[in-house]
Amino acid sequence: MTSDDTAGVIEVWNQHFPYAPVTIDRFRKVILEDSNFPPDGHLVAVRKGRIVGFVSAICRDGVPGADGKGRQDHADRGYIRDIFAD
Repeated sequence: MTSDDTAGVIEVWNQHFPYAPVTIDRFRKVILEDSNFPPDGHLVAVRKGRIVGFVSAICRDGVPGADGKGRQDHADRGYIRDIFAD
């Protein structure tokens, strides 16, 4: 995912989640700026030049995490936080 993909992801997100819409500002704050979800875990699916899916995932490397709030049972575990596909 690149910064150029943000508007396309939000457009498709809002189509899939009409009761939980997101704005660009909220998406950036909650998804892109969360230090526990590094940028290489944000992936987009593209079909014929159009964004049709998105996933935000992480696999913790160790316990604390970037925010220092991880628990022992979080060590080396993966999480998919957000996912959708058209």
